[in-house]
Amino acid sequence: MEYDTTKIAILDAGKLDDFKKYKSAKLNDEDFIEIERLLKLSVFNYNSNQIMRIPNYQKKYPDIVVWEENVTINLDNYKRQYIPYINGNGEKLVWVYCVINARVHEQWEKEVLYATGGGDNYFWVTINLNSKTQKDFSINGPA
Repeated sequence: MEYDTTKIAILDAGKLDDFKKYKSAKLNDEDFIEIERLLKLSVFNYNSNQIMRIPNYQKKYPDIVVWEENVTINLDNYKRQYIPYINGNGEKLVWVYCVINARVHEQWEKEVLYATGGGDNYFWVTINLNSKTQKDFSINGPA
C-alpha cells in the first residue's frame, strides 16, 4: 500500500485509549482512494458553505475584507492522521484527523494531536469504507 508518509500517519486504534473498544483495521490501496475521495468531498462541502457565507460576513463586518482563502480549507496545508478500526457492526471505519502543518510536532506519527480550540487548524471526519460515506465532519472551536 502506497501513501505519502510525509502527510499521512496511520495510527493503531488498539493502542489509543479512545479507540480501545474497537478492533484495529488495516487499510489497502482501494481504502486510501476512497478515504481521499470522501475527505475531499467533506472539505468541498465545508468550503462551499463557507463561501456562501462571505456576503453575510461582509454585511455584518463592512470594514473587514473577507477573503475566500481565510474561510476555507486547503488540504495541501494539513497533515492527516488515519485511525482505521472495525465498529460494533463489523464495518471498517477511519477516523481522519487533520492538523494544519504549522501545528504539527515530531510525535504526529505516533499520537493523536488533540487540541481544544484552534478553529479550522484542526478538523476531523469519520469515513465508513463499507457504505462509502462520511459523517461527523467537524472543525475545532475558536481559539
